[in-house]
Amino acid sequence: MILKQNTIYRRILTYFILFIYLPVTIITSILFFNIREQNRRIAISTSTELSLRYQTTVEAYIHQKLDMLTSLSSYNPLTVFLNTVYKPRLDFENYNSTVIAYFKGYAGIYYRSSIRLYVTNETIPEGHCTIYPIHYISTNKIINDFMHSKDMTAIEHASRFLDTASHDDFLKAKNHIIMLHKLTNYKKLTALVVMRLPETEFFGIHESHKLFQIGSIKIINHSSLSNENLQKKVFKGQSGVLDNIAYSRSSIDHLPYDIIIVTDAETPSTFMTFYQLIIFSILLMASSLMLYEIYKMTNRINSCLYRMNDSIQHDFSQRLPIKGNDEITKLSQNINMLLDGIKKLVKRTVEQETIGKETQIFALQNQINPHFIYNTLEIFSSQMELYGHYEESDAMGDFARMLRYNLAGKEYFTSVKEETNHMNSYLSIQKIRYPLIRCHVLIPYDIYSAKIIRFIFQPIIENSIQHGLNRHHPELKITITASRVNHDILFIVTDNGLGMEPQKVTTLNANLNAPISGNKTSKGSIGLANINNRLRLFFGEDYRLVVESKINQGTIIRFKIPI
Repeated sequence: MILKQNTIYRRILTYFILFIYLPVTIITSILFFNIREQNRRIAISTSTELSLRYQTTVEAYIHQKLDMLTSLSSYNPLTVFLNTVYKPRLDFENYNSTVIAYFKGYAGIYYRSSIRLYVTNETIPEGHCTIYPIHYISTNKIINDFMHSKDMTAIEHASRFLDTASHDDFLKAKNHIIMLHKLTNYKKLTALVVMRLPETEFFGIHESHKLFQIGSIKIINHSSLSNENLQKKVFKGQSGVLDNIAYSRSSIDHLPYDIIIVTDAETPSTFMTFYQLIIFSILLMASSLMLYEIYKMTNRINSCLYRMNDSIQHDFSQRLPIKGNDEITKLSQNINMLLDGIKKLVKRTVEQETIGKETQIFALQNQINPHFIYNTLEIFSSQMELYGHYEESDAMGDFARMLRYNLAGKEYFTSVKEETNHMNSYLSIQKIRYPLIRCHVLIPYDIYSAKIIRFIFQPIIENSIQHGLNRHHPELKITITASRVNHDILFIVTDNGLGMEPQKVTTLNANLNAPISGNKTSKGSIGLANINNRLRLFFGEDYRLVVESKINQGTIIRFKIPI
């Protein structure tokens, strides 16, 4: 299978974009939007609060001026003066010292105010820029409408009088507020008090350039923009943020126009742009470093995979380099261990194939026609039985069965029952030569069906006969037992033969524990080494022969197989 280049890297990059980069970008944008909206609300709140403060100030100022005008009605000398026919000789002193002095004193208290008294009493002369006949202004439509209305006071902007007819230009002052108040006697108009106030004084503003009017809207500019720039803006609704300014609209009783307070909106654009730049810079650097590390990691993983494939193609002989002390290093170590294990397993499989067929190789070396040999042996056995040689006939039959077992079997495994039958056939032949041999098989019935490697018992029995008998010790007793131990079956083969010296036993066990060799044993015998090697190859290193022996006491051979 051909490996695709950088598939892990592309997948991680995709996940990074989907689950890290995009969420961070979205969250940052939402944060920026929320901060901007919060600042916008704060700016509107500040502007609204300032507007309410102006509204409160203006209303208090209006009530103060109205109270002042109303107090004129309670000044009794003035009331008497306005309702009495003026007599020059008698009233001049009163006119000069009382009325005129009173008004000038009033104007002095409110030094920014200009006050005039327009009287209906035609006998009172004009004087001291304070008292004028009412016909000077009564021809003005706005004044005339007020005079015939039920209202006692009125507040007008001076700009309304610019285009109206009037004998007196006192009303036609730019950027002023005109306050009107009626003085009556028994509901009869005796005089009209007119107070002219600068707008800056009216709104408590000492800088006239901060106040200007657009149509029916009076704008109080507390922003850094010029009035010319503000005149280009369109203010919609009660409040809001327009570009970099916040505004709030309010209406004040007695005033003929709305007031809009304009303040600078502390927009987060500069700060948040810098903040976003920092966030994205950090994100970009972190992303670059992370992607670089991921790229290095995926390259190391790909290198491991390529080297592993190369090792597979070269008989598992090459190994991965071990560098560093991280997870990929551990992965390389485990892959090397896996390659070592596979190489050992392949070697073991080859040795199993070689050693497992060793017995068949011996038998097949001289095989010409197995069926001819079987038939010939059966003929000999039948002839011997006809002539009364029953023991020899049985031995010939056992030999035929052994030969058939040796040559016909192609499987590595057989049942314990078949293996013991093969061993019994071998013993029957050996009893012709050694009649004092006795063999006891003590194997539980349920173990007979277990699978065991072929040619195990017969070589062990052969070894006991070869090394346990001599002419001085012609008797031999062999016992075979089997039992279940955990998940294994333990076989013990015991004989009472001549035994072996301790040094020889030590050497034999050392050879059995030595690395497996595929060389044949000498003299055509399968031998204990062959049995031991096959047990280790098929079942593992824990399954092998263990030999115990003492001189003149016999030999014990133990081995186990897995269930």
